[in-house]
Amino acid sequence: MTQHLLSGFGFWSGAGYPFRAGGLLRRYPSLAPYLVIPLLLNLALGIWLYWQLLQWGENSAEIGRIYFGAWWREWGGQLPDSFGFLGGIITLISWLLDLLFKFFLLIIAGFILSQLGVILGAPWYEKLSEKLEKILLGRLFLQNLGFGAEIRRSIAFEAKKLVLLLGIGVPSLFLNVFPGLGSLAATAVGVTLTATLACLDFLNPPLERRRLSFRAKLGLIVKTLPASAGFGLSCLILVSIPVVNLATIPLCILAGTLFFSERLYPRYFAQQEEI
Repeated sequence: MTQHLLSGFGFWSGAGYPFRAGGLLRRYPSLAPYLVIPLLLNLALGIWLYWQLLQWGENSAEIGRIYFGAWWREWGGQLPDSFGFLGGIITLISWLLDLLFKFFLLIIAGFILSQLGVILGAPWYEKLSEKLEKILLGRLFLQNLGFGAEIRRSIAFEAKKLVLLLGIGVPSLFLNVFPGLGSLAATAVGVTLTATLACLDFLNPPLERRRLSFRAKLGLIVKTLPASAGFGLSCLILVSIPVVNLATIPLCILAGTLFFSERLYPRYFAQQEEI
């Protein structure tokens, strides 16, 4: 029981999978060639994405500062001199909001990079995951459906993720109209949703080889909570750190296959696949 408490009932061990993935590259150097092209793609995509998003963010923040300053000059000028200290507080709040906005942009940029990076690097990540699964399990399970069916399943997977994002993420933004607890709730929903999508992305290669439905994939994530929550959140944080995330996407792919091999395969797939 004590061990379960210390591990957060699996949360912290789940969060450790991306960090364990680095050791796999040292133990199995044959995996390294599958990382070169995705890393180059991530580098080019990351430079362009951060430049565009942060430039837009700075312009938006500057417009916000101008309007906020004009509002304060008009409203604050009507206050007695004894309330002059409010100017410093307003300036501090403005600085904190600006910092929070830029941090949020980094999270968004990392999330977009992980989504696009996984799609662009899919052929190499698939081979990387297949190679690792064969090493870890001693076999490779693969159902061939044909090129057309593969494309349709891939498009359907991305479309269902988008529906999930829009169906939950967009309505949760309206919670921000309630200051304090509303903003906190919106942030919690946003982090939970993006961590779930990150978990789906990085666990998808071995699950897709078994042709599971989108709902079944989500079901496995729920069944392995809180370890899957730790894994998804850890991956989300790593792919949200500028520069670092250029290398962490393939590591999270490795981590997802390792998570599958240790936590999902023995419990849900081993018996039926060994028949």
